[in-house]
Amino acid sequence: MKSRGLCTAAALVISAWAGSVAAGQSLADRIAHVRADRARAAAAQAAQEAAAEAHFSRRLDQPIDLSLRDVPARTAFHRWSQASGVPVVIHWAAMETDGVDPRQPIDIDAVSLSAQTTLLLMMGRLSQDHRFVAELHPWGLQLQTRGRANTQAVVRVYHVADLLVEVPNFDNAPRFDLTQVLGGNQGSTRGGNQSGEGGNLFGDDPDQDGAAPTTLTRAQREARLAELVRATLEPDVWQANGGEHSRLSIRNGLMIVRAPRYVHQQIGRPAIRVENTR
Repeated sequence: MKSRGLCTAAALVISAWAGSVAAGQSLADRIAHVRADRARAAAAQAAQEAAAEAHFSRRLDQPIDLSLRDVPARTAFHRWSQASGVPVVIHWAAMETDGVDPRQPIDIDAVSLSAQTTLLLMMGRLSQDHRFVAELHPWGLQLQTRGRANTQAVVRVYHVADLLVEVPNFDNAPRFDLTQVLGGNQGSTRGGNQSGEGGNLFGDDPDQDGAAPTTLTRAQREARLAELVRATLEPDVWQANGGEHSRLSIRNGLMIVRAPRYVHQQIGRPAIRVENTR
């Protein structure tokens, strides 16, 4: 009886162990399945957002007719939205805080101009003291002052490893004397060697001045690329150039950018995005 009890207990332990292993495998499968579902959902959402933005971008390129005579700005931009078919969001209370009057009269006569060009003209009429930013979203267009847009930083990551590859500069190409070859002088061989013996087709000197070419380290190439981006795209927004809210760094082939959306739209498609960081 005692041995039978021990056997029964051992069987229960083995059964429990086998069940836990099976449960562990099932849990791992479920985790992998959830991750795959989330990845597919994220990809589908990104595709939908890109398609929506592309749709509104095409509408911005379409010509519209819009005639305004001393129409208050709030009403004028609403009429532009109706004519272009692009929803526009303007927080007029924030505009007033920034010093922009929503009652500012807009006077414009646009005939067969693109919706984007017409919008730019209206932004110029809205205020002479402020710069404005129109950011394209999947749901439409958001218009705000540039100063306020600069405070709404978004973090995104870009793959730039292909921009960091240093291509060798081959400045010692082989030298051939075609005159001697066509003249049938078989004694003339490589590199101007008149003895007929084998020689080096390439020059022995690495540089005409006798100095070896300078090779940058990867860290130096990353720093130069970061400096190029900051000098090219909205130079005044970067903290390195005296700005307040935007930063850029490059590590291991990844460019990490914290900047407003309108800056990211000038860079390109990111690998990773983290919205609304402050």
